[in-house]
Amino acid sequence: MSCTTIRVTMMRWRLQNLSILLQLSLALFCCAPTAAQEVILIGSGEWPPYISEDSPHFGPSSQIVTEAFALVNIDVEYRFHPWNRSFLLCQRGELDATIAWEKTAEREQDFVFSEMPIIIERTVFFYSKHRAVSWEEIWTPPEDATKLRVGAILGYNYGNKIDEAVRTGLFTVRRSDSEMTNFRQLIKGHIDLFPSDLVVGLEVLRKHFNAAERQQIRYLPEQLYTAKLYLMFSKKSPRHAWLKAQFDKGMQQLVDSGRLNRLQVDPSLIPAESPAQ
Repeated sequence: MSCTTIRVTMMRWRLQNLSILLQLSLALFCCAPTAAQEVILIGSGEWPPYISEDSPHFGPSSQIVTEAFALVNIDVEYRFHPWNRSFLLCQRGELDATIAWEKTAEREQDFVFSEMPIIIERTVFFYSKHRAVSWEEIWTPPEDATKLRVGAILGYNYGNKIDEAVRTGLFTVRRSDSEMTNFRQLIKGHIDLFPSDLVVGLEVLRKHFNAAERQQIRYLPEQLYTAKLYLMFSKKSPRHAWLKAQFDKGMQQLVDSGRLNRLQVDPSLIPAESPAQ
């Protein structure tokens, strides 16, 4: 056999072995188990500065949820809808969870709640400087006083204190679609009071009203109520118990590391151009 023939034979042998190795590698790659990242679908609405589709990380409260799940290797996909629609989609199991809801006995029939709250809501009364009121006057008005007109948002629950005041005839409630609409109603004198989370109210005024309009709005320092808002998991989701357990584990890690305190919105944060008390 000539040297040329030997070289050709060796080259063919190497190519055949290389082809076999490539086929084996491809087979092993295709057969190897893949650890797909778990994904949770969370319904949300607009509630800046806590939660907003236009904010970095969808707002600090959404970031808390995202980071807690990331610590347990779960990705989050947010689906923004009006709040009532997020609630209904989650109730039907088309979403795994929805963010920032108060725990009630009625809701616990269809949902389970995270162990830790995402937001501590602190609600105060906003009013117009042209219709000044005090905390005492609201709850113990003079006998000849007319009913106070209280603005509210469609679908929002403002607690037992306002429900009782409406039932006893102390207030009349006028509902509209947003914080912004209620503040405009205050400025026009169409309502007397509007209950809102302090941080949310101040953010709405800062973003949507000019300085002259902001100067017409005041708020009472007394808190109407404080509410804990949780991540709410749909019982229709087959993974709801597991997802809740994983989220609770991630939240505890955020607490232990001190990261949770750095992410939460400071309720005492008052913007520079805030309405006077």
